[in-house]
Amino acid sequence: MIFKTFEADSFEKGLKLVKKEMGPDAIIVSTRTKKPNILKGSFSKKIEIVAAYDDGIYSSPTSSPLLNKSDLSSAKTTGKEYGYFNKERRKHSYSFVNHFSKRNSSEEDENFLTPLFDSYFKNIGDFEKFFKTVGIYEDIIGILISEISPYTSRNYNLSTELKQKAVLNKLSSLINVSSPLTIPENGQRIIALTGPTGVGKTTTIAKIAAEMHFLKGKKVGLVSIDSYRIAATKQLKTYADIMDLELKTAETKRELQKAIKSFSDKELVLIDTAGHSHKNTERIKEINEMLKNILNIETWLLIAASTKTEDALNIVNEHLAIGLSGMIYTKLDETSSYETLFNTSLVSGLPVFYFTTGQEVPQDIEEASAKKIVNSLFNKFINNNFNYKTLEN
Repeated sequence: MIFKTFEADSFEKGLKLVKKEMGPDAIIVSTRTKKPNILKGSFSKKIEIVAAYDDGIYSSPTSSPLLNKSDLSSAKTTGKEYGYFNKERRKHSYSFVNHFSKRNSSEEDENFLTPLFDSYFKNIGDFEKFFKTVGIYEDIIGILISEISPYTSRNYNLSTELKQKAVLNKLSSLINVSSPLTIPENGQRIIALTGPTGVGKTTTIAKIAAEMHFLKGKKVGLVSIDSYRIAATKQLKTYADIMDLELKTAETKRELQKAIKSFSDKELVLIDTAGHSHKNTERIKEINEMLKNILNIETWLLIAASTKTEDALNIVNEHLAIGLSGMIYTKLDETSSYETLFNTSLVSGLPVFYFTTGQEVPQDIEEASAKKIVNSLFNKFINNNFNYKTLEN
């Protein structure tokens, strides 16, 4: 692995230098702000970026699917259209530089101490133990090992800190996190939220509506097609009244089309769908019939963070017929273990837009963070091992 240090007036300019000289697959291993050195004629602060690039000792990952169709079927996912294992998904997967360029240099620090990293991860076998211990989906462990093995090799002789950052960044880069919700100039986005009963669709719609309307000044219209739960429509009506937003209800496809057409002056239209079990295929078909063939509509699937991986993959699989455009993970405040988020993100390949962290509207929502998911896995592993060793003593 080749390392190089870059200096620039800003983080953005530094990233451009890294991309220009080392390409989009370079790894950002560290950044720091250098104070002015008046004695050397430097009167302004500089940003120092240390980057690394694989010089070819290890072959790059294949662009062909890493799981065959039968494997993906057992994983309860599509195989062709979605997934980190899909050719197009891998082709467009985040590089380290692109991942960092979308976040500033004040990215949240890792939540475990660097010295512990070498204590628990002495060789690649320890990483396999880690993945199994924290509940990573068995079929992808071998793939993850091959992805991180270059950065754990003694041939690279990385320091503990650089090794830790490289592994964290690599695992984070595999999660398809979307940029914040934006509205094209003179355009409109129509987004329907779907998912199991009790996952928090109605409150999530209210949170997104509040953010886009009050913080970003967008014109927002709300539609409810949940004819099964009168309470849900009343709840959304209450939020709409508080935010002074227009709410329309629709029980048929024609009524939905009419409602959307009436919101032609709105920049964002949010649609609340009926909650259901992922096993209720008839209800899912009803939602699909309501939403399909509506021009430019996006469908985001909501999954609670406390859902078991197998159930989450089943939920994704059963909703694929609707034509999913992205995901939101809800109720992160109810669990500190995010292996389901990691597994579902990698297997589905769907972009993740938001996390919700409580019931409060509008504050309990945040942009999705791949690092938050990955850090939680390491924290879980180290805490479990620490508690185990304490019991032994």
